[in-house]
Amino acid sequence: MARNTITLEKEIEQKAIRSADQQFGCIQLKMYEQFWPDRLVLMQGGRAIFVEFKRPGGRLSQGQKIQFERIREQGFEVFVVYSVDEYLQVLSTVRSQNDSIK
Repeated sequence: MARNTITLEKEIEQKAIRSADQQFGCIQLKMYEQFWPDRLVLMQGGRAIFVEFKRPGGRLSQGQKIQFERIREQGFEVFVVYSVDEYLQVLSTVRSQNDSIK
């Protein structure tokens, strides 16, 4: 039986985490609570962001939308990414914003 060619969120997340480890050296904590983003990412310079991985075409559940808004109301950023490249771009942008603050 042929393997399903649909990219799973888990596959995107695993590849993205490995790539980010090599390029950025940030701490990427896995979140296991329902409706929370997949990762809490601690960047050099003291910046923390939340990241939710979705497969292309994937959508947030209503519970996720509510929780992400609650997190944003506390002053944190929540990013939803659909590819490895998009995740790496988010980290690059966050890092360059940190660098410009120094």
